[in-house]
Amino acid sequence: LTTRLGCRVTGIEYSAAAGELARQHCETVFIGDAETLDFKRLLSGERFDILLFADVLEHLREPDALLRRVSPLLTEQGAIIASIPNIAHGSVRLALLHGEFRYQDKGLLDSTHLRFFTRESVQDLFEGSGHVITHWLRKHMAINRTEIALPDWPIPEAVQELLAADPEATTYQFIVRAVPSPEAAALKQARAQAAAATAQNEWLSKLSQAAQEVAALVRAGSKLILVDENQFGSEFVTGRKAIPFLEHEGNYWGPPPDDATAIQEFERLRQSASRT
Repeated sequence: LTTRLGCRVTGIEYSAAAGELARQHCETVFIGDAETLDFKRLLSGERFDILLFADVLEHLREPDALLRRVSPLLTEQGAIIASIPNIAHGSVRLALLHGEFRYQDKGLLDSTHLRFFTRESVQDLFEGSGHVITHWLRKHMAINRTEIALPDWPIPEAVQELLAADPEATTYQFIVRAVPSPEAAALKQARAQAAAATAQNEWLSKLSQAAQEVAALVRAGSKLILVDENQFGSEFVTGRKAIPFLEHEGNYWGPPPDDATAIQEFERLRQSASRT
């Protein structure tokens, strides 16, 4: 930054030893925990064109709180630049499918990481702290080229297709540029509402498909015992009466406390339905 771009650099470093090395290149270096330092006192009102968080935010206890505290340090045209590892990289997903989550000395599962981010949670972090991301860059790395060893078992074809269809599966690191914006909270809320609407539409689509499948198996006018934790409703399938399970006076009565109760109640409902 100083030699290639001619920047004036102020550094904040937790490690005193690293801070001494940084002083060879920075105009000023402050040693301490960025989450507790008094920036107003240390910087005496100085403003900055860029606040750089190079693989920092994932190490913090409350990165959103720090982003809110440092935002006033930006000049009018200033921006935050941050690089953040992607916990949703395909290598991590495959390791989790194999039941493994092993911390390492560096990389995606660095043992000093306190927070883990996906693309969505990176956006949540910045919008939740009053910033809008204006640029996204990605450092890509093939799933079999990271520091995380792949499981020694055949990867199911469906899993391979899922990872191949997700462009973020090979994103090893996000690099973002963000600026303060009064619209940030509204954007976060809009994204949350859109995600909820998408989930609701997917749910309704699956519900409709399930109803069609049941209708093909149960003739019209019949009764059926519906084990759905009261999610589908008595009119789940048109022309078929759904009996909730467990049932009491025609209403859903909660899940059975044990297997014996479930079997007993199922038999009771079956016999009751056959008599009517």
